[in-house]
Amino acid sequence: MPHHARCIPFARSFALACLAVLSGFPASAKVTRHDVIIMKNGDHMTGEVKKLENGVLYIATDYFSGSIGLDWLQVAKVESTGGFQIVTKDGKRTAGTIEKVSEEEAPGKDFEIHATSGEVHASSPDVVSIESQKKNFWRQLTGALDFGVDFTSGNNQTALTSDASANYLTTRWMDSVSFTSSFSGQSGGSQSNLVEFQTLDGLFMSRNSFIAGLW
Repeated sequence: MPHHARCIPFARSFALACLAVLSGFPASAKVTRHDVIIMKNGDHMTGEVKKLENGVLYIATDYFSGSIGLDWLQVAKVESTGGFQIVTKDGKRTAGTIEKVSEEEAPGKDFEIHATSGEVHASSPDVVSIESQKKNFWRQLTGALDFGVDFTSGNNQTALTSDASANYLTTRWMDSVSFTSSFSGQSGGSQSNLVEFQTLDGLFMSRNSFIAGLW
């Protein structure tokens, strides 16, 4: 019976992969905050700020299914009580609550981060990304879980596959774990199994560079 396996015995990796099942699925589609977003044309929106990515601010609302994207350069004001991780063009990573005022109110410093170490001011075009920052370790985890079964009646062949992944991100480091397993075989024939763990740990050096280790 051929058998193929590669396993990295990391207790942390196993725990993160298992917890991805819980963190990968939202408990409810209803938003938990009502942040205020005002566009430059005067439109007002109320919802939960999710993230800023590639110049698009994503928010979730009670009246739209899924997140909607707004042009960040067209956003005049943001008032939010949520915690976020913010990356600016100079490579700095800061965690805290955010506030954006109009350019007329604070020329060149219209974006403010309320961090535990103090207030950080920046120009909104210099803000590269905004990611949600949860209050504890478990809620900060993100992940996914896939499971598949395939059966062929002609030769009684069965194949089972499962994949799980978990990710954790801070302003200083990141950790990513993946787990893959598969089984295939048929009645009276050969069988094969695969179990694989993989973890990637990284330390941020700047916005575009970090040191990482793959295990």
